[in-house]
Amino acid sequence: MKNGISIYFGLDNTLEENLELINKAHGLGIKRIFTSLQIPETDGARLKPELKAVLDVTRQMGIEVIADVNATLLKGDPNLAALGIQRLRLDDGYNFHEISSLSRRFPISLNASTLDGAALKKLARLEMNFDNTEASFNFYPHPFTGQTAELVYERTKLLKAFGVRVSAFVSSQNRRRGPLHQGLPTIELQRNTPVSIAAFQLACMGVDGVFIGDSLPSEEELKVLAKLNAPSVLEIPCDFAENTVNLREQIFTVRPDISPYIVRSLEARKLFANTDIVSMHTTTITRGSILLDNNEYGRYKGELGLSKLELPCDSKVNVLGKIKSESLYLLDCLWPGVKFKFV
Repeated sequence: MKNGISIYFGLDNTLEENLELINKAHGLGIKRIFTSLQIPETDGARLKPELKAVLDVTRQMGIEVIADVNATLLKGDPNLAALGIQRLRLDDGYNFHEISSLSRRFPISLNASTLDGAALKKLARLEMNFDNTEASFNFYPHPFTGQTAELVYERTKLLKAFGVRVSAFVSSQNRRRGPLHQGLPTIELQRNTPVSIAAFQLACMGVDGVFIGDSLPSEEELKVLAKLNAPSVLEIPCDFAENTVNLREQIFTVRPDISPYIVRSLEARKLFANTDIVSMHTTTITRGSILLDNNEYGRYKGELGLSKLELPCDSKVNVLGKIKSESLYLLDCLWPGVKFKFV
């Protein structure tokens, strides 16, 4: 994955703090920086000298800088790209023809939060250079305005169908960027989630890159980001009851049809078609319970599920075990097609 940090000019951090952050990130192998050149609270007197100083350093280090710009800003400073910015993230004010034309001349990043299928098809008809194009979701400084995980997942899937790489943002739990200091996540429910969990959940959604949105992430957060990759098989730590069907080390796949109540397996019913599954351990179902339909469920026998919510007891459903409490966040990593196993 191509993960990165965020650097802002004329805001919370001094130039020295930003340069130290870049050095730490580069030392860990992080080679992408997001910045925005259209933040109203920016100290204008600091913006250009700090931007130039940072771009001088990033050029030498081979770090890619992605700058969030709007049409007015770009027209007002046509040499912006020549400063050493490698990719322009297009926010407001561009029409489809301008976006398509710019994609054929310079690497760009689209706003993943506002694109839909109709817009992407129109850009394709206008000979958009998708090979030169990425997309990144917005981050949301204001609490309770962030996006849902479901929207991010669906929009990511749509963009990748057009060959567009996608990135999203997580909050730092260290120094948060002003003026609100409430975190800069893409997904609202991740606003106060540790980077180690939030970034991993995004990776499991199919996102190609994660940026820490806030001003000064901790060294531990940088280390997590540097190592972040989407797992080929998601390992789920769990505890099993005695004398139950053995599920350990078997690889399962999440079904494409999502339920808000249970994560279901694609293979289990066929796998256990000839297994005698007697009714036992039909206890209370809580979030993280591992469920297997027993003989009493007829043709649904062998249906394997992971409960997302508390559900009523059912004599037809065996509770085989439970995901370990510290690993319950993995339930929010189980999107269609994700492969998983119990460990």
